[in-house]
Amino acid sequence: MNMRRIFLWIIAVLTVFCAAGCNNGYAERIEELNARADSLEILCIRLNSSLSSVSRIIKAMDESDLITGVDEVKEAGKVVGYRINFESGSPITIFNGVDGLVPYIGTRQDSDGSIYWTIRFGTDGSVDWLLDNQGEKVLAVGEIPYLDVKDNKWRYTIDGKNWVELGPSKGEDADSMFSKVVSDKDSLFVVFKLADGNELRIPKKEAYEQLLDSVEVINGQIRAQRLVLESMFDGAIYIVSLEEQFRDNVRTGVKVSLSNGSSFVIRDWVKSSVPVVFAQKDTADNVYYWMYGYADEDLSWLTDSKGSRIRAVSGSVGEIPVVSIRKDSDGNYYWYVTCSGEGGFVRDTEGRKINVAASGAFAADALQYGFFKSVSYDDDSLELVLNDGTKVSMTRQYAVTLKSDPASAYDSEAKILKVPDGGSVDLSFTATGSQIKDVVAITEGDLVVAVTSPGKCTVTKKDAEGGSVSLIFTFAGANSTNTKFIKLKVQ
Repeated sequence: MNMRRIFLWIIAVLTVFCAAGCNNGYAERIEELNARADSLEILCIRLNSSLSSVSRIIKAMDESDLITGVDEVKEAGKVVGYRINFESGSPITIFNGVDGLVPYIGTRQDSDGSIYWTIRFGTDGSVDWLLDNQGEKVLAVGEIPYLDVKDNKWRYTIDGKNWVELGPSKGEDADSMFSKVVSDKDSLFVVFKLADGNELRIPKKEAYEQLLDSVEVINGQIRAQRLVLESMFDGAIYIVSLEEQFRDNVRTGVKVSLSNGSSFVIRDWVKSSVPVVFAQKDTADNVYYWMYGYADEDLSWLTDSKGSRIRAVSGSVGEIPVVSIRKDSDGNYYWYVTCSGEGGFVRDTEGRKINVAASGAFAADALQYGFFKSVSYDDDSLELVLNDGTKVSMTRQYAVTLKSDPASAYDSEAKILKVPDGGSVDLSFTATGSQIKDVVAITEGDLVVAVTSPGKCTVTKKDAEGGSVSLIFTFAGANSTNTKFIKLKVQ
């Protein structure tokens, strides 16, 4: 083989290898372009899904909808988004976001109180109102922009016909709508953090209902205070029954039913950082007025629009405040108190409204408050200590009151009857809510008891030793379980 033929053979071999290498590079380029196109397609789908989700979230906020659940969406074991379930309507799916050269479409509340779409293209672009074909701002509820990529450029449309071109695409797998979703256990809200820095918040159904339960407990305790105060001014009111309350086998309080047909539940103290509303006596005029406050701050008198304090009770029925939660124009929920047909937000000492979500109402270390400092009861009475230290004793039905003649002979607290040696003391009996049908006396020591009527008896002590007298009462119209046993020590 001569040198010329060898040279031609080497050129041919190199040409084949070169062609193979060039073909491989071209194939890789085609695959890269296809992958880029697929990435853009997925990105557009996610962006448009997110736009629809934002509109759905804002609508849920306007309609006071609640979130019933938040579930993670995973791809290859990685959390890429969340599925949000609502109390009403269908669920939505949103995706996590990372930075990329994509349209940053967000929302902003304008001076008219409405929320409109905004747009920013690129990481350094300015945020502007997203405009329709007439140059008008677009409400974030009702009209949803649609994003697309054509000829390697981002564009959007409102009506599906007219498109607005934005700029070149890079195809990063990014979602510029949501940067984070926060659903803390002890929080009232699920918080949707948008990439433009704004936040959207919707209450969780379970937490919201727990809050409403707390509100009902608060109002129940306010009504209980009023009924207790009424009993102070009306000696004819007595307790018909006391019934302990339980929830999940744990005692939560006691239900008190009164002779005037009303009833209330005295709750055991629970951990909660909520407004405090209770009746306080003004020592200047001996009238009870309502006070309110929050946490450990100074309490204030509850006043009407004229600045006059609102009476709780003062020999006649007063007003009853009602605590509630109310959503303000900023979308947050605040504590609210209504009384005498007027209402207002509960405010701290700086005059700021108390945000329910920020008040720690669900935190494990929330401050502990009760409307009654202490509650105790026995077979004869219920004793309550109010916040100002006032003690209120309410008599139970069939409770027996004893009086002696002379009055100094009987110590009702110690249950001691002082009878002179060889002398006698008369006792009279009255029962709450019923008449005494019969009295049986049992003595220990050298004592004689003469029952002259169901309402009277005479105790005679024959020597200096003394002893004891046990009195057993039965009541007219009562069953056999409604009997009273009172033992007196005779000195």
